Amino acid sequence: MGLGFIHLSVASVGVCGGSRRSACKGFVGYGNVNGSRGRSRLCLSGSSFGNWERPEDQVLGEDGDSAADEEEDLTRNRNERARDIIRLLKSGKNDLALEAFRKSRLKDDFLDGDLVRLVQEFCRKSSPQVAEAVLREFETETERTADISAYNALMKGYSKARMVQAIDDIIYGMLNGSNSEVKPDIISFGILIDTYAKLNKMPAAESVLRTMMSMETVQPDVHIFTSLIRGYATANRFEEVKRCFSRLHDANLKPDLVLYNVAIGAAKRARNVSAAETIFERMKEDGIHPDVFTFTAFIQLYANDREFGLAKEAFERIREHGIEPDQHAYCAMIVACNRAGEFDEAEGLFREMKVLRIPPDLAIYNTMISIRSRIGEEVESLMEEMHGSSIRSDHVTDWIIANKKRKRGTGGTFAGLEKEPSSLLEITQAMRELGKAGDVEQVLRLFRKAKQMGSDVAVYNAAVQALIVARRHTAAKHVLGDMRNQLIKFDVATFSMCMVLLARDPNTKRETPYRLLQEMDVEGVFADTAIFNTMLRIKSIRPDDVLREMQMRKLQPDNYTKRALIAVYLRKRQPIRALRTLQKTEDWDARSVNQVIHSLRQHGEKDLADKLSRYSLERGVDLDS
Repeated sequence: MGLGFIHLSVASVGVCGGSRRSACKGFVGYGNVNGSRGRSRLCLSGSSFGNWERPEDQVLGEDGDSAADEEEDLTRNRNERARDIIRLLKSGKNDLALEAFRKSRLKDDFLDGDLVRLVQEFCRKSSPQVAEAVLREFETETERTADISAYNALMKGYSKARMVQAIDDIIYGMLNGSNSEVKPDIISFGILIDTYAKLNKMPAAESVLRTMMSMETVQPDVHIFTSLIRGYATANRFEEVKRCFSRLHDANLKPDLVLYNVAIGAAKRARNVSAAETIFERMKEDGIHPDVFTFTAFIQLYANDREFGLAKEAFERIREHGIEPDQHAYCAMIVACNRAGEFDEAEGLFREMKVLRIPPDLAIYNTMISIRSRIGEEVESLMEEMHGSSIRSDHVTDWIIANKKRKRGTGGTFAGLEKEPSSLLEITQAMRELGKAGDVEQVLRLFRKAKQMGSDVAVYNAAVQALIVARRHTAAKHVLGDMRNQLIKFDVATFSMCMVLLARDPNTKRETPYRLLQEMDVEGVFADTAIFNTMLRIKSIRPDDVLREMQMRKLQPDNYTKRALIAVYLRKRQPIRALRTLQKTEDWDARSVNQVIHSLRQHGEKDLADKLSRYSLERGVDLDS
């Protein structure tokens, strides 16, 4: 992977040097990619960067410095040069820091820790590409190979920039000869696996793990499995989370608190109460004490499952374990009170936060404003208190207020609010809420106003979304056409709304959504699972084709995919296929279950319908009478 040219504001910086070509296969089967990661050097020209004099540039100074004085200065430079460069970076003088590094003739005296700090600061203040160029130049000029700590610092910089292929290339070079003097350690592999997991590239993360386990010197630790579990949790693949737990025990590794919390969070995301409780029991058996995050996850899990009593019990157990609830725990409990209609309980918790001097956040204020609106109390004092705490209202706040005014008969659109939106952000939020209120004329008026102010992709997306919500699909298509004419690049949200419009058009041809996917590939926009879930709603599409396309792109179906498939099979009058898909779904929603039962009865499958009814009741699904 060549570094190419890095253009800085003051000087032109290029990366050049000896070419070291390698057939880079990478870890995860990307195919043969010819790349070079040579010992590059930074070449700066055409600029003066201040007066960084070298001690050898003059024998005597203006005051007649002796050789001993010069030696003392040289020793000071050896000790201070790296720290001077770091100070320049921290003060934002990236170009000066880079030039100072180039001019330093004392790189041989840099300690390994100095180099690590330099790489960290260049990654943080400039870019990981510049940091890598600094590292390569150090190796070239000193003929020393940087230790693994410096490379790990560089890979962390690439990880923050989500440049996973650069990390893969560095480790591949260490393992395959182009940089064989230094070998990856557990931290190196952990960075690569964690980055793949964050990018939802779990097959790649698993491939790195297999490579790691094939080595004798490095074996996975609990942090590696934590990254894998977090990645599978984000992808809503709870079965893989459970499999990671089994592999963890097979490797004789003991889970720590962080891993248990991530696993409980995965169960919460999958709305699997029994699995979360099982993980919690195993946590206690292993002697791991829960923290406030653990109990907050259970509060949210029970609230989603409409078990207010259990949510309240989880909140009370925080103090029983000698822990004080934090802002997130109070927020989860107040939201649970709101859902259960326990408004007095929510008010009591809100007052308790003030007594304990725990500052409410925007989510708590929005929930309390919603509660007071529902019981008919005034919310102006809460709004003033929120603004007095320097917390700005968002579109959720505005929507709650609009609903309150609508119920009082004082208008429910933004025309009835206190002031006309003036900034692009306010206009964007206003258009979303006006779309929910069905006020299309106001949406279009604000959109025209935003265009005069210089609208961006977020404004266009808000306008399209508002028109889709208001069922004005033709107007939404006109806005998208105008977006193309203005050469505004579509992002993933734009393409998602395009797919929604295709799904709502009964005349959409089968090849049209595939052309949209090809356009996304050309634009470099990642088509996620949600795009394909929407695609399944298009009547002309064959569900097997969509699943095959997802498999080719290494995307795993989630619960929403399976719900969409159930709806497709029921529409095609295939209740048996719908039942099989339901059986593979972890989170059974009442609507899908009732539809499958009804369809089975309609098609004469009474025994199957009765069995499904009994099993659904055992799982706690609310069935129609």
